[in-house]
Amino acid sequence: MDLSPTDEIAGHLDNAATALHYLGLPADPSRWVETWWVCQALVERLAHPQTLLWKRVEDTSEYITQARNALDSVGVRSVHLPESLDVHGAGRMAASGQDLLKHLQTKGQPRVRERFMSLASREQRNAHDLLTLCTIDGQSPRTVDDLEHVLAYLRAHIALDVVAARWKQVKAPLPEGDLEVLLAELDQRHKQLEHIAAFVEARESIDRILVGQGVRFALTTPTAWQVLTRAAGALAHRRAADEALAQLTSWDQYLSATKDGQQPAPEARALSAALREQDSAAYSKAVDDLHAAHERDARRSRCRHLLDRIRSVHPMLSARLLEEAPDPQWDERLAQIERAWAWGAAARFVADRRELGLEQRLDTELGQQEALLEEITGELAATWGRLHCLRNMTSEQRSALQMYQTHMSSLGRGTGRSADRLRAAAKERMRVAQGAVPAWVMPIADVAEMVQTGRNSFDVVIVDEASQASMDALFLLWLAPRVIVVGDDKQCSPPSTGFGRHQAIRDKLAAYLHDMPSGVRELYMPHTNLYGLLSSFFPEVIRLDEHFRCVPEIINWSSANFYDESLLPLRQYGGERLDPLRVTYVEDAATIGREIRIHNPKEAEAIVDALERMTEDAAYRDKTIGVIVLQGHGQTKYIEALIKQRIDPAVRQRHRIQVGNAASFQGDERHVILLSMVVTDPPKIAGGARYEQQAYNVAASRAQDQMWLFHSVPIDRLKPNDMRLNLITYMHNPPTALSALHDIGFVSPKVMQAPFQSMFEQEVYLRLKGRGYHVLPQYPAGTKKIDLVVVGARGRLAVECDGAHFHDTTREQIERDHQRDRELRRVGWEFYRIPESEYRFDADEALTGLWSELNRLDIHPADFTHSPATREASTEWSPLVLTDPDEAEADLAGYGDEPYDADPGESAADFGGAPSQNTQSSALTELGNFCVYDGDDDSEELEQSA
Repeated sequence: MDLSPTDEIAGHLDNAATALHYLGLPADPSRWVETWWVCQALVERLAHPQTLLWKRVEDTSEYITQARNALDSVGVRSVHLPESLDVHGAGRMAASGQDLLKHLQTKGQPRVRERFMSLASREQRNAHDLLTLCTIDGQSPRTVDDLEHVLAYLRAHIALDVVAARWKQVKAPLPEGDLEVLLAELDQRHKQLEHIAAFVEARESIDRILVGQGVRFALTTPTAWQVLTRAAGALAHRRAADEALAQLTSWDQYLSATKDGQQPAPEARALSAALREQDSAAYSKAVDDLHAAHERDARRSRCRHLLDRIRSVHPMLSARLLEEAPDPQWDERLAQIERAWAWGAAARFVADRRELGLEQRLDTELGQQEALLEEITGELAATWGRLHCLRNMTSEQRSALQMYQTHMSSLGRGTGRSADRLRAAAKERMRVAQGAVPAWVMPIADVAEMVQTGRNSFDVVIVDEASQASMDALFLLWLAPRVIVVGDDKQCSPPSTGFGRHQAIRDKLAAYLHDMPSGVRELYMPHTNLYGLLSSFFPEVIRLDEHFRCVPEIINWSSANFYDESLLPLRQYGGERLDPLRVTYVEDAATIGREIRIHNPKEAEAIVDALERMTEDAAYRDKTIGVIVLQGHGQTKYIEALIKQRIDPAVRQRHRIQVGNAASFQGDERHVILLSMVVTDPPKIAGGARYEQQAYNVAASRAQDQMWLFHSVPIDRLKPNDMRLNLITYMHNPPTALSALHDIGFVSPKVMQAPFQSMFEQEVYLRLKGRGYHVLPQYPAGTKKIDLVVVGARGRLAVECDGAHFHDTTREQIERDHQRDRELRRVGWEFYRIPESEYRFDADEALTGLWSELNRLDIHPADFTHSPATREASTEWSPLVLTDPDEAEADLAGYGDEPYDADPGESAADFGGAPSQNTQSSALTELGNFCVYDGDDDSEELEQSA
């Protein structure tokens, strides 16, 4: 027999076995249950009797569907029919009920049944049996809905009666029960009929194949079916055996064959012999040996492949693996190879991309570019301003401007015989030249005299040192719609008149400003300054709290006493600096004169002696020096005379030595300031009046590097609330900037401690300290703190440790930090940044640039822990509780009818070539037409402010 029909028979037998499986029957017919209708159906279908009847049973699926739909429409309602109702009676009931339903729907009659039979319609009488014998939910049908549900139930009953009759014909009657139970049974039987049909289909196909091959085998009994299945199974086993034998022969040939002239492996020869001898034990052992050999060969091949890959990327490692393969340490090494390889790859990645010192180089380039940008912007603004001026300037204005400059130069100090004539000529030329220059800078006194004033003559008026501008400057507010006032109410105010004129001034104010409240008119008294007046009307001022002039020890006295310790000193300085505060007590001194003519010759001589020593000391070679007298003008003149006698003019010029009172130094500064207290036995305290507080504040904040205090009054003669005593006490015991404040003691190399913010910062600190540098951690600089400050003899280096905290900050925070760094650079700070990533990669290499930068800045290992001067023992200092009396009464407290401040030309002498009081300068800008007026006639300071 051909193999193809055999394969087809085997497939059909498999389909038949699947059908029997789903029917729950074994493939062996002898184990079938003869009484089960399924087994009877299988036997009958094999023998072909009653095939038509079974076909009719299979065709009842339509009736079952009708019954299921009818019962679904009834839902959960309970319908009962008469027990004796047969299929014919049910059909009659259904027909009469359907006619009644149509009748009710046509007439729109809601009642199904009339109370009296005589009133019933023909349809109601015909459906009498349905309405009386059938119930729904225990009652006769009453509504159309009830009637519809009863009719649906009747239709299901009729359909299932038909189905039950056909099952009875094949001798497989349905069990007794409700319609729902019968419907469930029929669903199950029809599924089984499908599997029976599949079995019969397989049997018919097999029979056709056998007949087609000339084999006439009657498959009409279970026994014949069993014979066929067994024969097919035996044939399949025989074919499998033949295929296995052929495979064994093929394997034997494969294992015994030579390849490339080489004999087969011993394991292959042993397996081939076991196959020929059909020795199962030898075959099993040979297979295991061959499998082991294949695994060894696969490992060797994998090893060669991996070694080639390693050699391509890491020749050194591959060579060591070959040379040192027996070394037992490779077990531990290879266990960590993944981590080691990852570390090596990361190290190479970083090494290929890192550039040592890149951060510092970029920071330096950024600073250079910003400085260049600032310079170019300034040049551009100046050039644009000049261009704007020249484009808009007429020939007449150019000529007038030149003449104005000539007249003002000839005027000089304005004391000559031709002064009035030159002043008038300059004013006349100013009227023509005024519109040619967009910005004028001049003292207030020159404005009314020279400028052609008018309402809104300028776009903007800027008044500098407005606290020294008296009420005479009110007209400035008329000159522009916008006014910027710069001043400090804690500094010197303009002088006021004596008591005799106060009442007359009040009377005039009351007469001309009668509609103004008296409390407001009082603000226009002579003791008020322009800044105080405007700050009363506009209290929301912009306060500048960063201080760039003085070292901390000097400015902290003013900050604590007058500014609630809000000033932030940002001055840069080194370790070998001048001692910031020096106090000299002059013994056996006596004063001559009184009031403003008081002077102290011995104290004056001590001051000039100190000046002579300074001018000869190399430490003061490049220092400017000023002397501020704290009381009277007699001491000023006396010191001036001594200086002219004892100090060469060239020396005075080089050091810009100037002598004056506090008001004459307002807006000015010197590297070194010497204060003269003058008095020896004061009759009253100093500091009770506002002008005294202002004078002391100005005097104590003019020195950049060093401030001396010469006093001849014993401390025990000063009262506790005397400002003089407070200043002396402070200068004896100032807060140190390099010693106790930063004495943090032992620093652990392993445990982070205050004040450090990271272990990285702490490690860099220890590296610096290990080399002997003086290092201050978390050094306050304005509103931020610098990580580390390395102090040298003449400078300091700010070291920023940019670690995880730096990289976790936002872009805006980083930009603010860099902006802050640039501001500190402008006052002399040098910065060096160390990225933590560079430090962790190679700490020694990362710090190489730091050591070079320290050497470049001439910062060497040193210890500046102790202050260079030994101070006298004194009581602990604390800020003075200042009184705030009425300004007018305070002005009158000590000077009677004498004005507090004499003529500046008389009260101050300038030996350093400072600009004269009548010097004016102009600036050209494209910002608009504006004028800057200086309240204290200090053009140099004004130009710096502008």
